[in-house]
Amino acid sequence: MQLARLPYKVKRGLQVYANLYLRRQMPVLIYTTGRVGSMALHYSLEHHGIFAFQVHTLDPVKLIENQQPGTAVWAYNHIVKPGRPARIINLFRDPLAVMISDFFPKLRWITGQTDAYDIYSVDELCALFVSRYFEDGRHLEKLNWYEEEMQRSLGIDVYAQPSPHTAGFATFAHPPYEVLLIKTEMDDATKSQVVGDFVDVDGFTVSRRNVGETKSYGETYKAFKQKLVVPPEKLDEIYESRYAQHFFAPDEIHAMRRRWGLKE
Repeated sequence: MQLARLPYKVKRGLQVYANLYLRRQMPVLIYTTGRVGSMALHYSLEHHGIFAFQVHTLDPVKLIENQQPGTAVWAYNHIVKPGRPARIINLFRDPLAVMISDFFPKLRWITGQTDAYDIYSVDELCALFVSRYFEDGRHLEKLNWYEEEMQRSLGIDVYAQPSPHTAGFATFAHPPYEVLLIKTEMDDATKSQVVGDFVDVDGFTVSRRNVGETKSYGETYKAFKQKLVVPPEKLDEIYESRYAQHFFAPDEIHAMRRRWGLKE
C-alpha cells in the first residue's frame, strides 16, 4: 500500500516513529500555553522538515483526563518519560492579550451558546470578559502555566533563569533539554533568525496562521479589542504577576496597561 493512500493519523504515526527511532532526528517540542502563536511556529518548522510537536500539556494526568491529542501523548511516552534529548521552544506573550485571544474560542462554554459572538453585543462581550472569565479563574490558567506545566512536568523553573525581556528571547540548558524562550510579539524577521539558529536551519522563516481577525468572529474580535477596558484591580493582578514581571520590562508593562486600561 502506498503511504500517500493511508489515513493521516496512520501516516503521522509512521513518520514520527521513523523520525525518532530510525532517522534519530532531534525532536522539537513547541511547549506553550495556548494562544501564543504556537500553531504558526509548528507549521513553519514542519515546512522546513523539522521533527516537531505542538503540545500545551505534558502532565500525564492531564493527558489522560483531558483527552489531549495523540501527538502530545506520543511525545510524552516516547520523549519525556524515557528522558530523551529534545529541543523545547516556548513562546511568551502579553498575558492579557493571551487571555483575550483565549476568551473567544471559550465563549461557548462560558455562555452555553455555540455562536455567542453573534448573539451578544460587543459591550456585553466586554462585560462578560471582565466578569465571568476572571470569576471562573481562567486567567490563572495563563498566569500560572509555567509552574503548573513546565516546572511540574519537566522540572524546568524559568523564573530561576535570567529574564529574557532585554533581547526578547533566551536560551539555556536543562538536560536532557535545550530550551528557547521567545517573545510572540517579536518581529517575524528576528524571530525567524532566532528560531533558525536554535534548530540549526539556515533561511528559516515563520509564517502566520490562526490569527483571530481572520476567523469567523474576526470583525467582532477586532471591535472587542478596540473597546475593551479592563478595571485597574485586574490589571494589577495580571501585570504585577510573576509571569509579567519576569518576561517583560517595566516600559513594556506600562504600555500594555495603557493599551487595555482606561483610555486617556
